[in-house]
Amino acid sequence: MRNCAFEDKKTKDRINNSVDFNIFAKIKLKISGFECIFATSVDCIGNFFCCLRSSIYFLASKRNANAWLFGILASILSVVLFFRQDYVGSAVLNIIYGLLGILGYLQWKFIQPHKRAAYNLKSIFHIYIVGICILLTLVLKFLFDSIHYNQFIIWDILLATGSIAATYLEIKKDTSCWWYWIICNIGYFILYLFPSNGQDVMYYYAALMLFLAIFSWFAKIAWEKSSDLSEE
Repeated sequence: MRNCAFEDKKTKDRINNSVDFNIFAKIKLKISGFECIFATSVDCIGNFFCCLRSSIYFLASKRNANAWLFGILASILSVVLFFRQDYVGSAVLNIIYGLLGILGYLQWKFIQPHKRAAYNLKSIFHIYIVGICILLTLVLKFLFDSIHYNQFIIWDILLATGSIAATYLEIKKDTSCWWYWIICNIGYFILYLFPSNGQDVMYYYAALMLFLAIFSWFAKIAWEKSSDLSEE
């Protein structure tokens, strides 16, 4: 984020040293201040709603449809946060999360509200899913390289496709989704802690991803127990 205090000081000095101190200069100074306040507020709100992800995981572990509503809201504000941090891949991913969140809410609330969580897919299907994620990652990376767009790194794309797969499996209440989330959250923890392309380290979000990876393990256990109870 830009240094607002430094920019405001330069603006003030330029205005004070000018003989053309008029209403337009005053307006420009005020606009500069509002821009700084807005930028700071966006980052604070974005970080605050990233905390909602903890609540989302908790509600999801209880198979509560309201988890998707929190997810939609968190995704919208995460888009703003990630675009400001130049994590374009994560921003686009959160746009997709928002759309999937709408589908997930409809599925859990209205279409199949009483469906039990279970391991519904055979191992071979997970091999297909991972293969598709890797293939899609390579195709997207090739397309971005062909147009000389270097903001997307291959690991960011791979984690994005894996997270989309995890979200889809979660919508279907397939317990295996939590294995995907564990792997993806650990991957994002490493990505945010050791960024590339000169991006800033996101300590807060890295810590959050590590926490969610651990929480995903307990959510997986909760879904497995509910599945065992339903079979009895």
